[in-house]
Amino acid sequence: MTSYGLSKGLTLSQASLLVSAGMIGNTVSKLINGILSDRIGVFPTNMIMFGISATATVALLYTSGLFPLLLLAFFYGFVYSISGLGYSLIDKEYYGPEQYKSVQPIVVFASTAFYAFGNPLIGAVFDYTGDFRYPFFISATCSLFGLFCLVYLQRKSNEDKRVYEEN
Repeated sequence: MTSYGLSKGLTLSQASLLVSAGMIGNTVSKLINGILSDRIGVFPTNMIMFGISATATVALLYTSGLFPLLLLAFFYGFVYSISGLGYSLIDKEYYGPEQYKSVQPIVVFASTAFYAFGNPLIGAVFDYTGDFRYPFFISATCSLFGLFCLVYLQRKSNEDKRVYEEN
């Protein structure tokens, strides 16, 4: 995020603040994710988080100025509420408390492996192209894909519950 801020004409100190704004968004969004999950449900809450993250990611490309970039970096940090908290809530909601215990380690392993692979890949795309648009659009696309996966999981979960209740 720092190098992106520099490319937008910020000073090094200002550009470094974008990382801090993203991490504050990370922390705040986890609190919001937990509270909203209890109030409106796990699936809708994480759909909102994916939507905010994707929107902020794309908007970062078309925005300049310290304060708008700080605000968008804050919202960009919302994606971490999904990986840090959302996966656990989603797994528990979808699989139930018993299956959760066996599924959660697999999900954690898979998400960590993708994260470990994805971050350097995104960096390599920028290094190869010299353009931030491609990595940002890849990131936004991943958020939108996650959103569509959640829509599918919610529908499947509702369908499974309906079938279970009928039997």
